[in-house]
Amino acid sequence: MTASPVRGTTGVVFDQFTLDVASHRLWRAGKSVRLRPKAWRVLCYLVERPGELVTRDTLHRVVWNDAAVTDDTLTQSIGELRRALGDSARNPHVIETVHRLGFRFIAPLQPANPAPPASPPAAVEVEPIAPAEASAAGAAPDGEPAAPAPFVGRGEELQRLRARFEQARAGARQIVLIGGETGIGKTSLVDQFLRGLDAGGGADVLRGQCVQQYGEREPYMPVLDAIERHVRGAGGPALRGLMQRLAPRVYQLLTPQHADAMRADATAASAPPSYDRVLREIAGLLEAAAARSCLILVLEDLHWSDTATMDLLSMLAQRPDPARLLVIGTYRPAEAALQEHPIRDLRQRLRTQGRRSDLALGYLSRGEVDAYLHARFGLRNAPLASAVHERTDGNPLFVVMLVDALVRQRRLRAVRGRLVASLPTDHAVPDDLREVIAGQLRSVGAEDCPLLEAASVAGVRFDARILAAVLARDQEEVDAACDRLARSHLFLQKPAAPSAPAADPAYEFTHALQQQVIYDQVPELRRRRLHRAIAEALESGHGDHAAERAPELSMHYERAGLHARAVEHLARCVGRAQQRGAHRAAATYVEQALRLLDQLPAGDERDRRELALRLLLGVSLNVTHGYAAPEVRANLDRARPLAERAGDDRQLFEIVSAIWYVELGGSDVPAARRNLEVLARLADRLDAPDLRRRATLSRGRTEFWTGHFAAAEQILAAFLDETRHDSPGAGVYGVSPIVAASLQRALALWFLGCPDQARAQAQAGLGFAEVGAAPFDVASSACQAALLALLVGKRADAQRHAQRSLTVCRDHDIGFFQSIAGFFVAASADEKEPRRLAAMREALAEHRAQTGTFVCDVMLAMIGAACGRLRAWDEGLRAVDEGIALTRTCLERIYEAELWRLRGELLIGRAARRARAAAVRQAPAAHESFTRAVEIAEAQGARSLALRARMSLVRHAANRAQRAAALAGLARLYESFSEGFDTSDLIEARALLERPPQRGAASDRG
Repeated sequence: MTASPVRGTTGVVFDQFTLDVASHRLWRAGKSVRLRPKAWRVLCYLVERPGELVTRDTLHRVVWNDAAVTDDTLTQSIGELRRALGDSARNPHVIETVHRLGFRFIAPLQPANPAPPASPPAAVEVEPIAPAEASAAGAAPDGEPAAPAPFVGRGEELQRLRARFEQARAGARQIVLIGGETGIGKTSLVDQFLRGLDAGGGADVLRGQCVQQYGEREPYMPVLDAIERHVRGAGGPALRGLMQRLAPRVYQLLTPQHADAMRADATAASAPPSYDRVLREIAGLLEAAAARSCLILVLEDLHWSDTATMDLLSMLAQRPDPARLLVIGTYRPAEAALQEHPIRDLRQRLRTQGRRSDLALGYLSRGEVDAYLHARFGLRNAPLASAVHERTDGNPLFVVMLVDALVRQRRLRAVRGRLVASLPTDHAVPDDLREVIAGQLRSVGAEDCPLLEAASVAGVRFDARILAAVLARDQEEVDAACDRLARSHLFLQKPAAPSAPAADPAYEFTHALQQQVIYDQVPELRRRRLHRAIAEALESGHGDHAAERAPELSMHYERAGLHARAVEHLARCVGRAQQRGAHRAAATYVEQALRLLDQLPAGDERDRRELALRLLLGVSLNVTHGYAAPEVRANLDRARPLAERAGDDRQLFEIVSAIWYVELGGSDVPAARRNLEVLARLADRLDAPDLRRRATLSRGRTEFWTGHFAAAEQILAAFLDETRHDSPGAGVYGVSPIVAASLQRALALWFLGCPDQARAQAQAGLGFAEVGAAPFDVASSACQAALLALLVGKRADAQRHAQRSLTVCRDHDIGFFQSIAGFFVAASADEKEPRRLAAMREALAEHRAQTGTFVCDVMLAMIGAACGRLRAWDEGLRAVDEGIALTRTCLERIYEAELWRLRGELLIGRAARRARAAAVRQAPAAHESFTRAVEIAEAQGARSLALRARMSLVRHAANRAQRAAALAGLARLYESFSEGFDTSDLIEARALLERPPQRGAASDRG
């Protein structure tokens, strides 16, 4: 490295500037050039390395201590330097930008003595103050704690919060999101607002907290935390009563004795409550509580929250009913952006709908820093305020902690009736938060350092009993030490509303960054030992309820290097997340556990653990990504050989069954048939009636999708007869067997020409799904019911079912059915809706990207029919030709006949635009398409599709003889129907037989 001209000298000169190291000033022509602390540190670091490339990452690490800031922050500091130095990015003479890499200081340097400062920066004197006021500055007798920091500024923000509260109290629900960086004063603002509420206002406050280490993994964690805290407080009995009546599932989740009963209930374990149910129970509970008195729900650090909490906030904000509810959430925008947190989508959605108010907190001004010093010490003093503001940039936490450090170090003290501030010039008091915290840590007693280190390993919030066990110290002694630190405002405080009974000695760090700085200073080996000791203490202290601390335990064991034990607790986390319907969280747990497994030695035990995890992962990936997603197939391909090596036929059955789902939407028909045989063999080998029935069900569903409707209906009817007493929520991979069989049989009955029986069977399947209340089942059944309604021509019913499926998919992050349901919503819309066709195309593209070709033939046929209605003949033909091509390569054959019929209709429509009507009737390609459609439909036994094709032959017959033959064929087919005469196809057929209509364009049946 080049020798630094700065080190060992009092200053350097470059390009008409003098950099004064001693006074932390940049001078030009005897005048001080003012720079903010971060820009100053960037400049110093570059000057110390002249001619060297300094990367962006290095500057982030050195200047910002790897805090969560974006490149924008560094760019702003560089821009500030260029403006101060008169430099240019295009033609630099001081700081050169190396594109995408970093920066280089290029100006020639030479040592020099700096110009003398205009005034001594090392000390600032203020006016005399009274002795009583001096004690508020920390100069009180030994043993007395310093006064808590006063609150200043934020007048406009408080006014806006109060206005939102008044609107909420009048019944207009409100949501306020307070954003700002670490230490900006979000929590202080909320505290001040709550303190300022009218005592007679009748407001109840629920307050929940997100935690970085493991809080983000817990669905609804901050909301459940808020409810639990309130239940344990003075307002507990009333809220507990509401929970028991309106939110029994929430009551179970928060009440350990009910959790035991729930785990012992096999049915409940196999049929977890729906995500939708838990979501609506929490929303209903909060709204019921708001009906008793105005309710304020405060959720802090939402950038660490989960998707489920975001869904709940969205629901609470968007419900149309009046509610005396005010939701206040705090978050850090930078961290939310770096994590791509869903709070960003929530903010955008609520902003679009005019449902939210944002408060973006900025730094304190010099005047507000002066107001803070006046409130704390009793006097205003501009020089001291300017010095503090310059060192802190006006960050409220920086201001408070810098002044606290000055008081403790006796640099801010009363001297002969005057308050003197001696600001260090050697960076002993740093200009950023990490250094201030490190200075605070050095000031505590030697006996408290090990306690704070152990507490930092335990987390932002901790139980003093756990620390006592870990440190092998008396519990009362540890509690007294924590209490002393909290009363002295050193690192710790008592939680505002404890989440445990009052007897439990709970404490928390005043700020999460304090915990993180101390944690980073603990030596690695000691840190690992502490994590292990804390985990073991938590397990022994919670006994049978240790599973409820699984996220925390998994984190501690992972950081202790005990990966096998971490994996055990992560598996428990998966089960709890799946019970709550939070499948993305469950998948995240599994992926973390699999990464830890990679560090364990190979062997049967490791394979057994991986297989169990992959089976759990398959369930969640199926819900969030869909059967045919690459992630699903990759997981199954890894799981199958594990199960085969383990010789576990039951697990192998589940894996092969899941692979069959993937192959159902593919083109490898022989592979799907082979796996049906494997399922049957495994069921026989295990002599398991339940698996035999499921293997039979898979065979029936395969027959349906390949167009063998009569065989499918017979198999599915027998399956339903055998399983009619089973629970609808079977807890197996994919859709519940009873729900799947009911809806597939309903569709098969329609194709066979039994519309009334089809509708009755579909209604039964919908009932099974609603009773089971599994979101995946509800989404699937409603989606297939929408398709059936479109087939029988009941658009309103189709719209209702499709919208139900779409809502469930969005509420529960179900990927597979979401695009199909969205397609059916568009397909069942009014034909005059201008975006109908575009919406259908968009949904098809989304479905293909996520799922592949499954059901695409049906969707393409409906797009072709819609194009016919709009006389977009060429576009319609492209769609149906694409669908016909799919039937030649894929397993699916259910709509092949209808695609050929629509092709004929579209050919005639296009010809009618170009030629005489008489010539159109003789178009041989169209007639061949109708004939082909009849042949395919009759070979499949699909009377409903054959009816449509024969109607097309009648409508477009070329001459009387051809029409007479077509009418005779239609009449014979019509007479074979014994039901469904209110459906659109049979109504149209009867009209054709009574009075053949004019030839027309393609009809829009789906």
